[in-house]
Amino acid sequence: MPSATPNHPEVTCGSLLGPYYPLTVVRQQVGVIDSLRRQARGAVALGLLATEARWAEFAGWLCDDIGLRDEGMSWISRAAEMALEAEDDAMVAYILARQAQRAVLFIPDGDEAIGLAEHARRQAAAAPFTRALASVVAANGHALKGEVDDARREIDAARDVVVWHGPAEADGLGAFCSPTYVAVQEGECWLRLGDAERAMEVLDDTLHGWPARFDRDKGLALVRLAAARLAVHDPDGAGRAAVEAARVAERTGSARVLDGVTAIAQDLERWRGRRPVDELLQQVGAE
Repeated sequence: MPSATPNHPEVTCGSLLGPYYPLTVVRQQVGVIDSLRRQARGAVALGLLATEARWAEFAGWLCDDIGLRDEGMSWISRAAEMALEAEDDAMVAYILARQAQRAVLFIPDGDEAIGLAEHARRQAAAAPFTRALASVVAANGHALKGEVDDARREIDAARDVVVWHGPAEADGLGAFCSPTYVAVQEGECWLRLGDAERAMEVLDDTLHGWPARFDRDKGLALVRLAAARLAVHDPDGAGRAAVEAARVAERTGSARVLDGVTAIAQDLERWRGRRPVDELLQQVGAE
């Protein structure tokens, strides 16, 4: 999720029009801020630089969601440099947590993710929800390494933070890191650790009453639920969850969700002839 932009109209429009529209708008906004900053001096210039860093991070998140990972990495690196120069220490910590998140999702490298997450938490100015994000990322890093107790400890730490400090301000750093988000990450950890039954239990409970504005994350949660159901030999349940995730991918244009749905569809090919499976294969054009 982006750093501090969940209330921006670009996010709402993204749910209706897909991620390409808001990315175009964000690129334009960054250009405008950059032009103004170059004409400013002193505290005004630093303030604009800090604002530009937040928009750049948002651009990076949108690129990651579309599937433009190289461009996403470029935007995140640019945001990190600007946040450092602007002396926006809270944003520096948040970007470190986001870089840790990318290490889990796109490499994946448990040691790098854990190291970056710990670096983020060591920043004195790290916002509470940034610390929570760092903890759930570290949990997934430990899960990648098969470290059950450490993963559980990090999830518990994240949950303690979001319960103690919540609800977050909607436009705050890491505001998306709610108890629901932490629960989904717990489910993902159990899936990474090979405990599909426990992952399924956590994800089933979490998906009830999902916040509409976090549609993409719902799609990812559904993909993980489908994977868990597939692991426990429930192809019908996996198909139903993946069909719902495919609808989210269609609404949002999220490549992350679509990639997950496509992988589930490929794994379900051997169960052709079952109605939920056939519906999924039709949905993804795999007839």
